[in-house]
Amino acid sequence: MKKKLKNIQTLVVGGGPAGLTLTALLAQKGVNVCCVDLEKPDTHIGETFDGRTIAVSYGSRKVLKAAGVWDSIAPVASPIETIQISDGNSPVLLQFDSEEVGGRIFGWIVEIRHIRKALFERIQDLKQATHIAPVKVTGYDVTEDNVDVFLNDGTQLTVPLVIGADGRFSFTREWMGIGTRQWQYNQRAIVCTTAHEH
Repeated sequence: MKKKLKNIQTLVVGGGPAGLTLTALLAQKGVNVCCVDLEKPDTHIGETFDGRTIAVSYGSRKVLKAAGVWDSIAPVASPIETIQISDGNSPVLLQFDSEEVGGRIFGWIVEIRHIRKALFERIQDLKQATHIAPVKVTGYDVTEDNVDVFLNDGTQLTVPLVIGADGRFSFTREWMGIGTRQWQYNQRAIVCTTAHEH
């Protein structure tokens, strides 16, 4: 069921983990917030859409807990109990073990789709939150007090605050003329997701 777009106080552009988490946090504080997203939720949480995992630090876990989603994520999160770091051809292996810090977990590895699923479900439960997808922002018109936001489905929203959480190729950032610094590391990597019988 689609919620009515009425008296939106904040528009979050981008439906990734950052944008969805911020949407949930703001809605819990009573802010009427709308998140616009390029992809449909069903696409985001499909097993074939995004096989990436994310390392959730202790601090990030606290943010997800505050957003009301960590309890849903915890059963599918794998704790990081040992970390081994090697540097190039160096024979030295740096190792961190949770037993050395009183058994405290360093973080958790979670598939991104599980985080998104928990956040989508949370936003549906928050009456101050609205999620619109699939739509794309095509332009902005900034006035003294508000921002007119134009979407590719013909919708126009007028809001006092826009937050760009639309990724590294952020349309919002480019439109605002916010520059970035970039450099090449000249490195290559092979990335894969594996599963084993245990």
